[in-house]
Amino acid sequence: MASISSLGAGSGLDLEGLVTKLMATEQQPVTLLQSKESKVLAKVSAYGQIKSTVSSLQDAASALASKAIYSATSATSSSSAVVSAASTSSAAAGSYSVTVNALAQGQRISSAAGSTPSVSAGSLTIQLGTYTTTSGTTSFTAASPAATAIKFSGSSLTDLRDAINAAKTGVTASIVNDGGNSRLVLQSDGMGKATAFKLTGTDGLSSLSFDASTGASSSFTSLQTAQDASINVQGIDITRSSNTITDAIDGVTLTLNSTSSTAATIKIAKDSSQATTLINSFIDAYNASVSTISSLTSYDSTNKVSSTLTGDSSAKGIRNMLRSTVTQGITLSDGSTMRLSDLGISLQKDGTLKLETASKLSSALSTKADKVAEFFAGTNTTKGLSSLVNTTTKSMIGVGGSLVGTVDNLNSSVKDIDKQIANWNVRLTAIEKRYRAQFSALDTAISGMKSTSSYLTQQLTALSKLNSSN
Repeated sequence: MASISSLGAGSGLDLEGLVTKLMATEQQPVTLLQSKESKVLAKVSAYGQIKSTVSSLQDAASALASKAIYSATSATSSSSAVVSAASTSSAAAGSYSVTVNALAQGQRISSAAGSTPSVSAGSLTIQLGTYTTTSGTTSFTAASPAATAIKFSGSSLTDLRDAINAAKTGVTASIVNDGGNSRLVLQSDGMGKATAFKLTGTDGLSSLSFDASTGASSSFTSLQTAQDASINVQGIDITRSSNTITDAIDGVTLTLNSTSSTAATIKIAKDSSQATTLINSFIDAYNASVSTISSLTSYDSTNKVSSTLTGDSSAKGIRNMLRSTVTQGITLSDGSTMRLSDLGISLQKDGTLKLETASKLSSALSTKADKVAEFFAGTNTTKGLSSLVNTTTKSMIGVGGSLVGTVDNLNSSVKDIDKQIANWNVRLTAIEKRYRAQFSALDTAISGMKSTSSYLTQQLTALSKLNSSN
């Protein structure tokens, strides 16, 4: 608002102060609107807190929807340096004897020691396949796809390495310096017996031929032959092309780390730790929602202080809906009914949940995990607690949810109040302008009257002196 610093200078009255007091009175409707807006914004913030906790509860409930977590297992190895194991819910509890006789590996060869191979333009054909030895005779069986012929026009070992790697034949080349010479090393990309390979070089690469089945001399030295992993499980010999074996024991993944003549014992046991953790997280998330709502709707009768949402029926309705959902019984497929209390989880006086009997939950997960899974995750035809909580929370915070609608209405109120304040500010500017115009005119009038009074006083004084002289 513009101000006229000279207002009152002519009359000597505090007209500026008077305008300020009058405008303070005129400002009261705006002050009331601002106060109202602050309260509405506080409610928006409060509902934001509730929405956040309800969202966390929804996530915690959704985490309980997988039946696999209630029948989870754990796997341990008596010698993880030899073989380690991991299990899924489909694994049967028990002990398994595993002996690792051989690890899966790929073929590796290198150019001979003593000199750096001399290479020039030529062709190098790489054929993947399998070497098989029968009655002392080794043969090579080519695999599909067909052999890859690399047309080489370079002149250095580095050029050849790059050409082999660019061809992506299933064999990777590298150069290793043994301290005196550079040696070309070729390694099959995969593991297992079927990743073996042979080489056929021509022209400037003719010295790089290699075939382990012919016995002919070659400039390459075999460093490692391709072979499958060989293990014995419960007295049964098994071979696989990888050191990670997923189909030897149902639901168990074996990772082979080293060979050993001594069998390792793999133990599979029921593991309820994940389910217990997720159930506790659900309890915590529910309690956070209830506690937040209780705090925001509480009333301090001693100090007669209200909270942001004291008396708010919407907030209390949300709390009641959540409590009604989690405390209901779930009918299982065998016709029985299960509640959270059957798992040692009880409702407290303040509305929160508490795992009062941990052993009761542990026993349920151990002896009737299938029923606990039904209770939380449901079946193909019935909803479990996870789904029911998800439906309830979605009706609050999902698209078109009650809580979302309440917040939208509050935000709409804030916009409406902002418009009213803006309109009042325009009006107040006009009012102040009118006051200042009126007081400016008054100031001018009083100033003129004071001048006339001063003049008359001077004239009367002069006449009085004249009369006295006469």
